Amino acid sequence: MIIVPNLTQGSAEWLATRLGVLTASQVVKLHTPTGKLSSQRKDLVATLVAETLLGEPVDDFQGTYWTERGTMLEDQALAYFSLQTDLEPRQVGFVYRNENKDAGCSPDALIYSGDDCVAGLELKCPKAGTHVGYLLDERADKYTPQVQFSLWVTQLPAWYFMSYHVGLPPFFAKVLPDDAWQDAFETHVPDFLEEVRAAVHKLRGE
Repeated sequence: MIIVPNLTQGSAEWLATRLGVLTASQVVKLHTPTGKLSSQRKDLVATLVAETLLGEPVDDFQGTYWTERGTMLEDQALAYFSLQTDLEPRQVGFVYRNENKDAGCSPDALIYSGDDCVAGLELKCPKAGTHVGYLLDERADKYTPQVQFSLWVTQLPAWYFMSYHVGLPPFFAKVLPDDAWQDAFETHVPDFLEEVRAAVHKLRGE
């Protein structure tokens, strides 16, 4: 695990850190929430290859009211998480799996015990209906690929998921590595990344 500190998510420096990298937020295009290989794999290869060749983001997603609202509430939600759990979240910019820097994640925080990183945190501040859905279902399966991939990237023993909405009870979940997901990433991610590298070499004429 290679931690890149002091990057603001969404900044030009943060975007540059992710160029051509398979990230936790993208991995659903490789594996669906049901664990099946996604039909979007080809598009994901093309996106990462284009980013590598151009040196700039090619995804035109500019955020929504709800993503911007989540950013505004993030510090408040982090403070609430720390108060409720007695855990110490520290914000970081990005985390690479290893020195290859071709797979990584952007935790909303890493959780520390003293100097030791013991877990990660995925924090959401969604609209009220979405939040209540998590509370009623007692789960947030939509984020399973993202969280399990973050566990695979960091090799940490746990990942916390919290959905926060002012005026409503929070939704907490502590997620452990799932063997089926971890084995799937071990099997399929190296092949996927090799496909991306081969396509880059081909288009560069190497």
